[in-house]
Amino acid sequence: MNFVLTWPMLVAISVLAYSVSVILQKRILRSKTVDPVAISFAFQFLGGIVISIAAIIHGFVLPDFAQYWPNFLLMMALYSVGNIFIFKAVKIIDASTLTILFTSRALWTIVGAMLFLGEMFTAARALGTALIIASIVVIAWQKQQLNLGRGELYSLFGALCFGFAFVNDSFIVRG
Repeated sequence: MNFVLTWPMLVAISVLAYSVSVILQKRILRSKTVDPVAISFAFQFLGGIVISIAAIIHGFVLPDFAQYWPNFLLMMALYSVGNIFIFKAVKIIDASTLTILFTSRALWTIVGAMLFLGEMFTAARALGTALIIASIVVIAWQKQQLNLGRGELYSLFGALCFGFAFVNDSFIVRG
């Protein structure tokens, strides 16, 4: 009997894994002596190991690096810098604020896709954009302030890096 993961199951797994990872990151980075850059490096390294194991098990064909080497370098830079910003943010602000601000990566992805991939701004994207902005406003309203301190800025810069990294990934996958 074959077990097939449907997209709702994958979404549920993704949400659960993300929630657990943010909580773990917050616990690990609570100490003043823990360096967010070192943790970011370790996180990237462990992620690479998991992806490598999956690629070995399921098979993997290397893409043509000659054509896409600038995009692969950009991918490494954006994800590395984005993770450093996120880990620095986790150290400073609460997990709920980080999660809400980090959802702005979808806005950056939409902007990047329109600018670099020629995609159109559809009604569905407009609705998603409105919901993301509304969630950020609700969080600011609950705190009764719009505080863009260092942690919040780190979250937004991390989201920017991840949003543009997703656009770059889409460009590579299209090729």
